[in-house]
Amino acid sequence: MRSAQGSRARRFGFWVIAVLVTFGSITVQEGLAQQKSTFSGCTSATLKGTYIFEASGYNIVNSVPQPKAVVEYLSFAGDGTLSSVATAVVNGSVVGGDFNQGTGTYTVNSDCTGTLTFDGSGFTFDLYLAPQGASFHMIETVASTVLAGRATRVGR
Repeated sequence: MRSAQGSRARRFGFWVIAVLVTFGSITVQEGLAQQKSTFSGCTSATLKGTYIFEASGYNIVNSVPQPKAVVEYLSFAGDGTLSSVATAVVNGSVVGGDFNQGTGTYTVNSDCTGTLTFDGSGFTFDLYLAPQGASFHMIETVASTVLAGRATRVGR
């Protein structure tokens, strides 16, 4: 008799666990579906305001990596244009003087990827934005360079 009750208890426990796992799975799936449905994607207007960007990497000169670092304010107008103020150091030397000013253009795709080009410099980057544009990652796409960093919004 004892074993029959133990067997029923084990079967009952199995069914309780199965039901909890099933409902938990449905709840997670519903949450993910709701999150996806509230995500509206990105546009050029997603990047609007002032960001501080910091990055480090290398320029490759004659197969020798030269370290570089950049700290920069990027001001996005929300319409595909930007202005910047930056300090860059390559191989231990400040390049172009402190607080270089520049302008550029950018595009943003609905999947929150994009591109950025600084006017007249040849510097181009791929962008990966957080939804709502609170931050993004940039990686330089110029041959013989390695530079990647993160920008965080510090003002509207």
